[in-house]
Amino acid sequence: MIARGDYVGPLTKSAEAMFARAERRARRAAGMDAATQASSGRDARPASVLRDAVDQLGLKISTLRQWEDAGIIAFERRKGRRIVDAAALERLALVAKLRRAGFSVREIAWLSDTLPPNAAILRDALEARQAYVETARTRTIVGAIAKGGSKPARPPAHRAPPIERAA
Repeated sequence: MIARGDYVGPLTKSAEAMFARAERRARRAAGMDAATQASSGRDARPASVLRDAVDQLGLKISTLRQWEDAGIIAFERRKGRRIVDAAALERLALVAKLRRAGFSVREIAWLSDTLPPNAAILRDALEARQAYVETARTRTIVGAIAKGGSKPARPPAHRAPPIERAA
């Protein structure tokens, strides 16, 4: 990267943006904390609460946008930015667990008549799916033992039945 002082071309908006990005990266690499960055000028931005939540849950921002478009999560917004409070973080964690348990986005949306579904409905659906999968695994193991084998002939299909919409 060319240093700002060594640059001989015209200082266009694009060149200024390039230097600003390079300076922010250099500050981050040097390990400056948020307080130091905030006092260093206009380029510093506070850390995004949404970014922290996404990193904590192992998700992507694009995934959250898809879930928000589907109506299974909703965020309070201030000045166009998503605000993640404790309730929204809990719903995000539950939706992520449901997706990992095999629910489709459509099935999650169908769990409740209101969108986004509340946390209690999400928790109940997750517990029901986990109980179903555990029962299916147990039946597979018992069936294999009854046939005299130590392993099932084919891997079990732990696909849950379709979700019925709550009344």
